[in-house]
Amino acid sequence: MLIDFDSSADGIAFDSRTWWWWPTNPPAIHGTHGNDHLYGDQYSPWYYTYNDTIYGYSGDDYISSGLGNDTVYGGSGNDTINGGSGNDLIYGEDGNDLIYGGEGNDVINGGNGYDTVNYSHLHQKIILKPQGVVEKGNHTSVDQLNSIETIIANPLVSGNTIDSSTATGTTFISVNLEAASLNVNGLPFGTLTFHVFNFDDVKGTQNSDFIVGDSQANNLYGNGGNDIISGRSGNDYIDGGSGNDFLFGENDNDYLVGSYGNDYLDGGMGNDTLTGVGSHSLGYYEIDTLIGGSGSDLFLLGDYHNPYYVGGYSHDYAFIGDFQTGVDKLQLHGYAHDYSFQGSQIHYQSDLVAIVGGTSFNLHDINFAGRYHWWPIDDIVSYPDSKLKLNTIGEFQSLNTEVMV
Repeated sequence: MLIDFDSSADGIAFDSRTWWWWPTNPPAIHGTHGNDHLYGDQYSPWYYTYNDTIYGYSGDDYISSGLGNDTVYGGSGNDTINGGSGNDLIYGEDGNDLIYGGEGNDVINGGNGYDTVNYSHLHQKIILKPQGVVEKGNHTSVDQLNSIETIIANPLVSGNTIDSSTATGTTFISVNLEAASLNVNGLPFGTLTFHVFNFDDVKGTQNSDFIVGDSQANNLYGNGGNDIISGRSGNDYIDGGSGNDFLFGENDNDYLVGSYGNDYLDGGMGNDTLTGVGSHSLGYYEIDTLIGGSGSDLFLLGDYHNPYYVGGYSHDYAFIGDFQTGVDKLQLHGYAHDYSFQGSQIHYQSDLVAIVGGTSFNLHDINFAGRYHWWPIDDIVSYPDSKLKLNTIGEFQSLNTEVMV
């Protein structure tokens, strides 16, 4: 049986067959040279689905291949193709085609023209990876995209990610989620440019990337290289990774992590948290610059387990450029008697850990991460069982060595 409407007129073809045997070579569906509506196997019995082959030919066709592992050829014209479920091979061929990515492991080749793959109806997050790989859901299925210029994710699900962390060689990316643009640079044949819509998060390459977020709460990772990352609006998490990075939170309440290297962090507006160190280096032989900007900012110079910037004596420290007494906070590891203050310098035992610019500060501005718990120092002052005692010395306040937190 051949369903063939190959003529100059428009046509509609349905594969609504009911078979009492399982054909090994199901018939192909041929459109016309006009604007066709072509439908593959939509309602198979539970025990069998048909693998259709559909040809759109010329004209602006609508093709829905339905169930099964189908092969679709859009032909010339600006076609709309819905692969449906199954592991499909979809060829847009000539024209500016719109292809809906469905369930299954699909291979989608847009062909000539300006082509779009739209996942907005798929109720799963997608992860766009190098070489046109798209992981869907929790890695349940994978598409391979070729000759595609625009990728649209579902705006109603979170976690849509551009993940370039496995890119090799000299490849680096320029991403602006606000402008929905992605440039893949450093390729042997030049630069590839894409439009990317409804993505939340970005992971950079091992080289120097440029990453800009949007109004959502973005997770932005630079990975290797000397990256420049800006969060824009939203409560963003920004991690520069290795290299000497420039991180800008801009608006809202952001969390900035310089990680490895000599980094520059600027929280911008909002109540931001800034730390220049990574989970393994802890600031060893790093000199980071931390700018809180406006708002009540928290600068992390230590945690429950470790002080930061220890081991290099005066060769590793955080420079805090705009500390505001009574507004911003410092978090330090351990207890007050571990620290000494010399002018604007903070020393952990014999190690310089920070130089604080801006206005003078006092111990009310410090959170000590003690052995068991830590509280802001203002809370400890009124805590009835604490052995805390305050002695004012100039603009600073010191604690006796009986402090137990």
